[in-house]
Amino acid sequence: MPDMRFAPPPALRIHTQTGGLNSMSVRSANERLILSLLVQHGAMSRMELGKHSGLSAQTISVIVRALQRDGLIIAGEAQRGRVGPPTIPVALNPEGAFGLGVSLQPHGIDTVLIGLTGTVAYRMHQSVAADDDPLIALESAVSNALGRLDAAQSERLAGLGLALPTDPGAWTEALDDGELLETRLSGETGLPVYIQNGVTAAAGAESVFGAARDVSDYVFVHVGALTEFRLVLQNRVHAGATPSNRAPSLGDLASFAGGIRAAGTLEWSDEVDDATASWIDRGAREISARVEELSTFVQVKDLLVAGLPPAGIRNRLVAQLQALLPQITVASGHVADDSTAVGAATLALTGRYLLRE
Repeated sequence: MPDMRFAPPPALRIHTQTGGLNSMSVRSANERLILSLLVQHGAMSRMELGKHSGLSAQTISVIVRALQRDGLIIAGEAQRGRVGPPTIPVALNPEGAFGLGVSLQPHGIDTVLIGLTGTVAYRMHQSVAADDDPLIALESAVSNALGRLDAAQSERLAGLGLALPTDPGAWTEALDDGELLETRLSGETGLPVYIQNGVTAAAGAESVFGAARDVSDYVFVHVGALTEFRLVLQNRVHAGATPSNRAPSLGDLASFAGGIRAAGTLEWSDEVDDATASWIDRGAREISARVEELSTFVQVKDLLVAGLPPAGIRNRLVAQLQALLPQITVASGHVADDSTAVGAATLALTGRYLLRE
């Protein structure tokens, strides 16, 4: 079995709508393997696919033809310069399949549509006021997202992923009955519904499409309204006990970001004023202390920082963490600030097309 360099977390629950609107079939294990290799490595020749997969040349040819026929992969430009006929690599078709991701925030809803290569094709933030019915707001957000899809995108929609907040806020009552939540969404969309904790889903998105594609063991830190940690070992995300994996003293600036989202805008300045610099310093020290505590039990060489802060602020935080943790490689996540929604959409694509192990 090849060493796949990612394995996103399984959904907490999967509600499958049989006989749904989507006509695309669930792929076989070997087809999932080929698609997963192309996610990890990019364009590859048939020979390279055979080397990494262990499948015969004939099997590779059959699978490639099937995936091309269904529009999931496309042929690249012929590579010349070798003895014999030119080599024609194949790559994922960015519009070959789509995943719809919905992330429940304390006071809003983030919705994204991503393609098979992880590129965000559509994103929207919808505020949820204190007197709004959260379930109606959720159904409205999903309906608005589906209404933005053209016929081809709708036909290639793999499913709907739902990312749940650690702090449910306005969603407390709705999340008390998870079966009702997923049944309503599945009934409205006719799609499989995948449900996972938001930060766990975000870590999975980094493993599949982001900065951790070539890293199997790392600590994932997500800075949002709360700052939360996930330990990823052998490409599997471990959540741990929720109350102990937060860094509460980071909440002041992160809550400010959450307040901006509640007001209905995703804008957050890259400027580092005195208050932000102080927050970065305190945040770096607290995160590094948590990582050093963890290293007493598990040796990891990589730390990945993601979440709401814009690139300039996050990069400053990463730089200070690197100075405090010279024995660890610290990097910024590649997935956007709505990484929990992207993670939810990743669950849908993985459930349909990619390997889980």
